[in-house]
Amino acid sequence: MSEAFPYLTAAVLSDTGCRRENNEDAAVSLLQCGVFAVADGMGGAAAGEVASQCTVEAIHTAFTQSPDAPFALTAESSAWLLTRAVNDASRAIKAYAADHGFAGSGTTVVVLVFDRATPTRACVLHAGDSRAYRFRDGLLSQLTADHSLAAAAGVTVEESLPMRFRGVITRAVGLAPDVELERTSLAVRPNDLYLLCTDGLSKMVSDPQLAALLVREGDRPLEELAQTLIDHALQAGGEDNVSVLLVRVANHLPPATNTPLPRQTRLFEKELRSQSMEDAPLHDIIRKCLSHDAHPLVQFIKYGIVGGMATGVHIITFFLCGWFLLPCLTQDDIVVRLLGLTAPELTQSVRAWNAGFCNAIGFVLSNTFCYLLNRLFVFKPGRHHWIIEFLLFFAVSGISMVLGTAIQTFLITQSGIQTTLAFGANIICALFINYAMRKFVIFKG
Repeated sequence: MSEAFPYLTAAVLSDTGCRRENNEDAAVSLLQCGVFAVADGMGGAAAGEVASQCTVEAIHTAFTQSPDAPFALTAESSAWLLTRAVNDASRAIKAYAADHGFAGSGTTVVVLVFDRATPTRACVLHAGDSRAYRFRDGLLSQLTADHSLAAAAGVTVEESLPMRFRGVITRAVGLAPDVELERTSLAVRPNDLYLLCTDGLSKMVSDPQLAALLVREGDRPLEELAQTLIDHALQAGGEDNVSVLLVRVANHLPPATNTPLPRQTRLFEKELRSQSMEDAPLHDIIRKCLSHDAHPLVQFIKYGIVGGMATGVHIITFFLCGWFLLPCLTQDDIVVRLLGLTAPELTQSVRAWNAGFCNAIGFVLSNTFCYLLNRLFVFKPGRHHWIIEFLLFFAVSGISMVLGTAIQTFLITQSGIQTTLAFGANIICALFINYAMRKFVIFKG
């Protein structure tokens, strides 16, 4: 523990692996600063080692020797200082590679920074495919999205890609003078366990296996737990260097400080926000909003839009079929009156059966449309194999359709309610069931 962060403990371990001669990973654990980082070098042994080591040394220097370090008191001000340090490292790596003829020299990096002023806040910054995870209440959550060709293509198993596209990183330190670090804000809770790791762990130990290990071994001392994770990666083949950095939050968090923050800290925060806007042109903002890792509020809005579009498809299909294919509308129905149509005389039983069939047709079309949009723009796939995911999606939708249709049928036959109003009750019921199941059971959320 440290004086500034008495509620944190940390451990870091690294292993060369079973197939590599050199360890191109590097890590830094600054408990007294609430800053933790892991880097995975690339570009060959010498180039990779230099790149990763240069990056973690730049982070270490920024938070221990820089005159600005005392003002990095919040997660945002620390993120500003970190971004500057990583950009300095990127320029140094690029210059070193040019001087020594190293092509493609660079490094991934993932950094976790805690807020000194508000202990319930933290953030993760990363570039590349080194990952951050959070283990909370028995559930494992991936906090970062890989910057890789496989991730961009939506591929969860790299072996399904052609050989030349495997392991291709789309963002890293050292490839350009400035690095676009993706920043993710976090809410810290007591007993959280955070894991930073290189792909030597994540590619050897799947997320479900990792979650099972943490459920079983999560209470062990951090050094032992880190060694256990590395041992499992080695047992699975150890094809790459493996680095693990664990940070555990105590069972009690101190209160936020009431002391006003220094002006310099506020300036750092303002500059970070300004840089974020400058570095994010309109197309990048749109791309971020459409990604699976958008802000939760944006995700909720997107789900609402997708649900509205799918509902629109369902409604249009229902009424088109109910008019032309399987009549189920009566003369006093709202839609018939609004459009000035003439509806045939039908018994309530026939009307209910036809409405059910029209609803089934609308269900198939709207849910196929909804599945594609949810998978592309809202929820993150990967909790299940895509076939299982697809089947679960339609199973849940089927259950919601059956329950909604039962309510619709009851309202038509027993209460004599108009078809349109009964259909509306059907849709509302289905939407509530679908949202809860899609977010918490089918997709990653």
